[in-house]
Amino acid sequence: MMKYIYILVIAVLTGSLSSCNDWLDVSPKQYIPADKMFESESGFKDILTGIYLRMGTTSLYAGDLTYAYLDEMAGLYSDYPERNNSNVFNQSTVFDYDNLFLDKRNGIYEAQYNVISNINNLLTGLESHREVLTSPHYYEVIKGEALGL
Repeated sequence: MMKYIYILVIAVLTGSLSSCNDWLDVSPKQYIPADKMFESESGFKDILTGIYLRMGTTSLYAGDLTYAYLDEMAGLYSDYPERNNSNVFNQSTVFDYDNLFLDKRNGIYEAQYNVISNINNLLTGLESHREVLTSPHYYEVIKGEALGL
């Protein structure tokens, strides 16, 4: 009798767990498929806003490409990671691309190519969903900004 109850419990658990696949497939709230973004004018504006926000991160124009990494390479040391006020810094440490600044340099390039990829996706979406943009000059403004970026 106990053997049958054990088998029944295993069968019920197996059956109930195997039917949960669709319930477990949940996409993150911040993720919106590209096709949905190109369904409205506000979607195009949101994509362009996202590109501008990405460009404003510290690994791009709100830091490394404005003052931080450029200062380090110029010898100003204003944002040097291992800053020590009592010593003069050794240039071989600043330009040691295999260690300290390899991650920073790669992060800059990765962020730049991510922005370029997003701009290319926006331009492709503009051409393939042009009929969505019905406001006067909206297509020209979005395309002009994307090409300018």
